[in-house]
Amino acid sequence: MSTQRPNHARTVAGRRGCHRRASWPPSLSLGRQPTMRASVFTLLLVGILAAVGCSHSGDFGGFFVAEVTRYGGHTITNATLPRLDARWTVKADSNGFTVQVRGVPFATVDSFMHQAFGPPKVSADANLDGQPQRVWAAVDVGVAVQCIGRPDGVEIVCLKAGSMPFSGGR
Repeated sequence: MSTQRPNHARTVAGRRGCHRRASWPPSLSLGRQPTMRASVFTLLLVGILAAVGCSHSGDFGGFFVAEVTRYGGHTITNATLPRLDARWTVKADSNGFTVQVRGVPFATVDSFMHQAFGPPKVSADANLDGQPQRVWAAVDVGVAVQCIGRPDGVEIVCLKAGSMPFSGGR
């Protein structure tokens, strides 16, 4: 009569008879196969990029107008807008996007926004945090845009019309 080991006594290599024993079932042996390692690495990288957003540099103005248009907004002019060289990160979903702009002062971004979208609906030289803030309404430019000065740059939030409360369903 031969004694057979139970199925959980598999070795690291997945074969019986090898002297290196795994303390876990083979299905949990992450990183043992090159394709599995690559998959785990890819998943980790995608997660990190999603968490920190995508980083860009170049003409922020062109990027911003293109994104606003993609979410259903529009500028108030057909004239060529000035180039706005900056660095930025963006996080987006189906309702809108948030951009952190670096390398240009609030006044420069604010001037660009006035040229592109006209005067804001709400304008505060100092909000409750002591920072400048502007808001363009969705009824005027097709999307709601909030622009806030930050100590390290400018934060801009853009929301599709109809994706925020009290937007009138536009």
